[in-house]
Amino acid sequence: MRVPQFSAAFGGLVWIAFLALRWAEIDPAIALLLLAPLVIVPLALTRREDSTFCSRVRKLYTLAAYTQFPAAVLLPIAFAFPAGPGAAALTGPWLLFTAVLALAGVCGFLDRESRGGEDYCQLAALVYLPIGAAWLLLARTGIQPLEFEPQIVLLTAVHFHFAGFALPLAASWSAAALGAATWARAVCWLVIASVPLTAVGITATQLGGPLFVETAAAWSMGIA
Repeated sequence: MRVPQFSAAFGGLVWIAFLALRWAEIDPAIALLLLAPLVIVPLALTRREDSTFCSRVRKLYTLAAYTQFPAAVLLPIAFAFPAGPGAAALTGPWLLFTAVLALAGVCGFLDRESRGGEDYCQLAALVYLPIGAAWLLLARTGIQPLEFEPQIVLLTAVHFHFAGFALPLAASWSAAALGAATWARAVCWLVIASVPLTAVGITATQLGGPLFVETAAAWSMGIA
């Protein structure tokens, strides 16, 4: 499927144009976040063969590949408006797109075929991505769950797009290139565990819990 390749190319141009137009005022976190839906996600889709998904979601995955670019290109526009219902509505299509990928990931987890850590790492990436999309929607709505600062809400969206999506895929492909060595598969499992553990640690600290949970999560992610 060549659609994701074209999407990544045009998405890169949109990203560069967005930076050029708003260079003097752009938040680095926003610039980093937009790189994921516009470039990194479609690049990842070029590495996935939809035939590897169970038949029940294969057509949905194909549809998602065609809708990825329209959904992603709305996100820079969402950041051109103040946080509120209008800006949040522009992030809705991206959330729906990532939900389709998550459905494919869940279907893969339920598949009875035996899988290694590298395969589960790819499936986990698909499941984690809509969590980032949901936090992106919260960021553009202006909602602050658990009284997190707006920047933390935005950075949580960044976390799940990169540490939650790009990192598991990189770990999976690296393990496959290394012949699925035992230690490489162990790293894949560590990545899978570290992504939610980091979110739990930050939340525990926000709620007044012990700091060691967040510290352990940071070390786990760093080692992975």
